[in-house]
Amino acid sequence: LQKAEEAHQGLARIRSRKEALHAYIENARLLEKLRATTKSSSASDSPESKNFRDERALQESIARDLRRIHLNLASVSESSECAALLVEANAFQEDFSKRLEEKLRLLLRASKRSWEAVQTPDAGLPRSELLAISHTCRALCTIGHSQLVEAIFADVFTKATLQEQSNACNAAAEEAKRKAMTMA
Repeated sequence: LQKAEEAHQGLARIRSRKEALHAYIENARLLEKLRATTKSSSASDSPESKNFRDERALQESIARDLRRIHLNLASVSESSECAALLVEANAFQEDFSKRLEEKLRLLLRASKRSWEAVQTPDAGLPRSELLAISHTCRALCTIGHSQLVEAIFADVFTKATLQEQSNACNAAAEEAKRKAMTMA
């Protein structure tokens, strides 16, 4: 009976190792595919081009695949191969998120300029710009950077306005203080 128990434990270790190696191979292939996809992605930055829309959808797909790799490898973290692959995936994700962050900043600044240039508030932004922003935001949120998205929006749309208003308030307070000093 003890030999049977030892054999059962040995089989469980072998099964666990087999599952870890399977997860490693599957996710290593997926990560390599993602690397090849990002290297071969030579899409245009023009919002009117078809490649531009494809690139944005591709960003979301890459983000979903990165998320899948993290979820798959987190369950087999006892494998040294999987742990090493997870480190590689984290490095790739960090680089990918930095590129997405820069793209989002550029898109938001361009849309802000477009929005400010529009004479009528009902006109709004072109649909292609809004789609590009939404795809990029979703890609960043998928890989866990929703706070970064909020920070970028705040940086582009509110911080400059708040700074201007703060300067105006400070100037008005200084003016009121100066007037009070001359009257006294």
